Amino acid sequence: MTEILHSQLSDAIQKASLDALPGVFLVHGQEMLVEQSAEKLVVKLLDGDPRDLCCDFVEGLAEKIPDVLAQMNTYSMMAGCKVVIFKEAKLFEGRGNLQRSAEQIIEAWDGKDPERAARLLGDLCGRLDIEPGQVMGASPKTEPWRQLYESLGSQGLGSMVQIAVDRGWRFAGGGDHLAALQAAVEKGFAHRHHLILTVHAKVPKNLKFYKSVGEHGWIVDCNVPMGERRADRVAQEGVLRQALENTLEPAGKHLQAGAFEALCRLTGFDLRTFVQNVEKLIDFSGTRTTISVDDVRTLLRRTKNDPIFELTNAVADRNLDQALFFLRSLLAGKLYPLQILAALANQFRKLLIAKTFAMSRQGKGWTAGMAYAQFQGSVMPDIAAFDRQIRDTSQGWQSSSEEMNKGKVGNPKGGHDIVLAPNANNPYPVYQTLLKSEKYSQEELLRAMALLNQADLRLKSSGQDAGLVLSKTVMDICH
Repeated sequence: MTEILHSQLSDAIQKASLDALPGVFLVHGQEMLVEQSAEKLVVKLLDGDPRDLCCDFVEGLAEKIPDVLAQMNTYSMMAGCKVVIFKEAKLFEGRGNLQRSAEQIIEAWDGKDPERAARLLGDLCGRLDIEPGQVMGASPKTEPWRQLYESLGSQGLGSMVQIAVDRGWRFAGGGDHLAALQAAVEKGFAHRHHLILTVHAKVPKNLKFYKSVGEHGWIVDCNVPMGERRADRVAQEGVLRQALENTLEPAGKHLQAGAFEALCRLTGFDLRTFVQNVEKLIDFSGTRTTISVDDVRTLLRRTKNDPIFELTNAVADRNLDQALFFLRSLLAGKLYPLQILAALANQFRKLLIAKTFAMSRQGKGWTAGMAYAQFQGSVMPDIAAFDRQIRDTSQGWQSSSEEMNKGKVGNPKGGHDIVLAPNANNPYPVYQTLLKSEKYSQEELLRAMALLNQADLRLKSSGQDAGLVLSKTVMDICH
């Protein structure tokens, strides 16, 4: 199987001769990296042939596959190469990512493009194995229909269905189209006819189509880990630094020490926004060859979407300034107030368990500020014993509750899993939780839980401003 990382693509292209390049390419992953990689392939494949005569773009809807195959089997007007780009292919989503599909339909309708909206609706119907005529009978309480009904109403959806009926469109399931495309890939295309499929998401490796493309063509992996682990952040930083170099070098510019970090704090890992901001800085700096930290602070505004753990960590550290900053950022990012409250409650529940351990018989080996290596060797075994005791007690409570409620409607199933180390193979987060718990007394942690409970009642039963309720709660906890 031929799989190539996006960072290795330029070298692979340079080493390969035109005749050795395969007939099919699957480029999947981060949107901007996918587009850049596809462009590199197109330039190599055309080898100077005119793009407008030898290169065609097809919208990546499942129903378009017959058109793609027809183009791949038709010789171009030129004697040289022919490239068909199946752009943003939506062949691997199944029933997932329904929200994004609904958003695209709404965007097309609001953008005064009803035919495209109807096409996208038909593609969605194909993925869900229903005909467009059944849309009006779909339950508006289920996704994605609820989202579509709320934004477009029955009149808008009815208009799209009418367009599909007038055009005589019928939509087979996405699996049928994918099977036809896979068969064509395995059969092969004419010499120097190339198909490039671009997907702005990660394609599962266990799909038969994925394996088939790997055997008969190239797969270009443009995925970037989006987690918050150190390895993920290192990978993200590497992609950003490469994008920075590719943008600054042609302009003959460079960044002052600290400017890259300031830029990352403002944009986070949003590659397109990052590159656009670098281009703004190039123009703003004028004839200067150095872009300073002050340039970054003066010109750019913060667009980074902060992870919610930034807030919970700031509150756990009793850093009020940071806590209020991240709270405002999360609310501006349209995160639901009850989600924020639930995350804070979960954090303080963990801190309370950690404090209970530290004050228990098993926690005598723990001391504030002890080294991590010492913690791993001497304290983690005690935590395992502490967690076993909690589980045994919890199961005893559950058994008693089930016995008392036997035969009653709504008898709860499952037990509580309130433990300090749910994953004993990953002790570092437990170590950090214990360190943070030292910033609060047990009484303060109990008071924090009471304050969060009061905030929950206010958010659910009053008309008070959610931002003010959360800000007041955070300030009371940190003080």
